[in-house]
Amino acid sequence: MPVYNCKMCGAPLGISTGMTVCGCTFCGTTQTLPKIGDEKYIAAANRANHFRQSGDFDRAEQAYADVIAQEKEEAFSIGADIYWSLTLCRYGIEYVTDPATQKMVPTCHRLQYKDILDDDDYKRAISYADDDQKKVIESEANYISKVQKRILDISAKEEPYDVFICYKESDEQGARTKDSVLAQDMYYELVREGYKVFFSRVTLEGKLGTEYEPFIFAALHSAKTMIVIGTKKEYFVAPWVKNEWMRYLAIMKEDRNRRLIPAYLGMDPYDLPDALATFQAQDMSKLGFMQDILTNIDRATQEEYEKNAAIRETLVVPEVSETAPLLRRIGYFLEDGEFDRAEQYVDRVLNLDPECAQAYFYKAMCDRTIRSQEELEQLRDPAGISAEPGYQKALRFASPEMQEDLKRIDHQIIYNDAVYKMQQQDNVDLFIQAIPEFRSIPGFRDVDEKLQECIALKKSLLEEHYLEIGREYVRLIKQDTTKYPGPFRELALRYDSLAKMLPEKELTEPEKNLVLDLCRTCEDRAKECRYFAAVAELDRAVLPEDKRAAANQLLKMGSYRDAHAKAENCLRELKQKDLWRLNGAQRSADLIASSHRQEKKGFWRRLGEIILALLDSDDY
Repeated sequence: MPVYNCKMCGAPLGISTGMTVCGCTFCGTTQTLPKIGDEKYIAAANRANHFRQSGDFDRAEQAYADVIAQEKEEAFSIGADIYWSLTLCRYGIEYVTDPATQKMVPTCHRLQYKDILDDDDYKRAISYADDDQKKVIESEANYISKVQKRILDISAKEEPYDVFICYKESDEQGARTKDSVLAQDMYYELVREGYKVFFSRVTLEGKLGTEYEPFIFAALHSAKTMIVIGTKKEYFVAPWVKNEWMRYLAIMKEDRNRRLIPAYLGMDPYDLPDALATFQAQDMSKLGFMQDILTNIDRATQEEYEKNAAIRETLVVPEVSETAPLLRRIGYFLEDGEFDRAEQYVDRVLNLDPECAQAYFYKAMCDRTIRSQEELEQLRDPAGISAEPGYQKALRFASPEMQEDLKRIDHQIIYNDAVYKMQQQDNVDLFIQAIPEFRSIPGFRDVDEKLQECIALKKSLLEEHYLEIGREYVRLIKQDTTKYPGPFRELALRYDSLAKMLPEKELTEPEKNLVLDLCRTCEDRAKECRYFAAVAELDRAVLPEDKRAAANQLLKMGSYRDAHAKAENCLRELKQKDLWRLNGAQRSADLIASSHRQEKKGFWRRLGEIILALLDSDDY
C-alpha cells in the first residue's frame, strides 16, 4: 500500500485501509487521512505536504488545487483531508515543537484578517469529515484561530511602515548573502531620508522566531512600497522571499496606491519571476538608481496623502484646526490612566495633522505612563525626557514658545535628579554624580549656585571620606589578619575608588597638589591592603590550590615588602610536596607490581603498613 507522510514532521505513517485518522509515532500528533488508497493521489498529496513543510506555501497550495481538479475529472472521493490541507497552506501553517510541552503546535506564517473558522475550504473539510476527522480538524482550527487573534493583537500595536524591504538573508550554507548586505545599505539610506523601513535583520532583531509573523503582517499591510532585492534568479523565488512578495501582491489587488519595485544586480531582468516582471525593475548597478527608487516611494506617499484627503472630504472629517476636541479627549484619557485609548486618539490627531506638536508630546507622556504635565515635572531622570521619540518630534514641530516650555520640562526632570543626589551627602559616590547633571543645564533656576556648592562640598566630603577609610584601616590593622582577610580586600577596592574620585579640573594649584598627595596615599594604602589580604589568605589556606592562588596574588605585587619571597617559599613547598606524593605513588605502584613475586598475605600486610605510614606523615 502507498506510504502517506505525516503532515507535521514528514515521517511515514503506518496506515491501513479504511483509516481516516492516524497518530504519528515520530512526532506524536494525530491527523486526518485521505479516504482513498490511490497511489497517484498519495504521491501528489505527499508532494504538496513537502512544499508546505518547506515554507513554499504557494506551490503547496497549487499542488493541492491540482489534486482537487483531478478529483473532479476522475471522480475520486478525496474527502476532508485535502480541503483541510489546502486551508493550512492558505494560512501558512507550519508545525513546530513547543519548548514547554515538546508537542508539535501550529504557527502561522501567512496571517489573514479572515478567521480560519470562516474559511470556505475549512467548512468543506468539516462537511466531508467523519466524526473522528471532525474532532481533529476542529481542535486544530480552534487553536489556530487563537493564534490568529494573538498575532493580530500584537500587530495592531505596531506603528505603520513606509517601506518593506524583501530579500534573502542566508544562502544554503547558512552564510549571509550579498542581497542582505545590499538591503542593509538601502535600509540606512531610506532611514536617513526619514522613512520608517521594515528590514528584518534590524527590525526583528532580538525577537523569537515564532514571534516574527505579527511584525511582518503589520509591516506588509501598512507599507506603501515594497522593494524586492535579488542578485540571483533563485533568490527571488526562495520560499520565504516569495511568500512575502506574493502576500504583498494580494494586498495590492485591494489597494491600487501601493507600489512594488524589483531591484536586481548582476543578473538579466528577463530572469525575474513572471509575477514581478510586469513591474518597472531597477538595475542597482546603474548610476542614480537610488534616486529613482526614492522618486517612486515619494510618489506612492503622495498618492496615499491624496487618497486620505479625498476620504476626509467624503466623510467630512474635521480640518487640522479642529483637532482641539480630540486633544482635549487625550488629556482626559491621560488623567484617568487610560493610556491605550490616549494613544489611539493621538494616532487620530496625527492622521489629520502629522505635524501636531501637542499630539507628539502626549505620545511621550503615554510612553512614560504619565497622567499630567505636573506629574511629568516631578520625574527624576539624569537624561531628562529628551530621548523619547515623541518628545523629539514635539520639539521639532513646536512653536518657539512651546519649544521653550518643552526644554524647561526636560531641564526640570534633570534638575530634580541632581538635587536629590546632592542631598545624599552620606553617599559620596552618588553625591558626586550631581555635578555633571547640574553642568548639563547651565542657567536653569539656581543651578549655578548649587553647582558651586557641590564643588566646594565635594572637597570636604572626600577628605572626610578619606579620613573615615583611614580610621577603618587602623582598626583593621590591629586585628588578626589571618581571621579577617575579606575586609582588607574590600578596603583596597575602596581606596582604588577614592583615588579615581579625587581629581577635579576646577581646583587651584595648591588644591591639586593636595589631591595628588591624597591619591598617592590612597594608592599606597590600597597596595598595603591587598598585601595583607593576600597574606591572610595564604595563612588560612589549607588546600594546595588555595595556597597557590594566594601565592600568585603576592607575586603580582612584585617587590612590595616581602610579597615575592613569601610567594616563592609557598610555591617551593607546594612543589616539594607534589614531588613527595609522586614518589610515594611510584613506590606504591612498584610494590603492587611486585605482588606476583610475593605471598599474598605478606604483600597486603606490607601495603597496609605503607598506607598507614603515609596517613600519619606530617607532609601528607
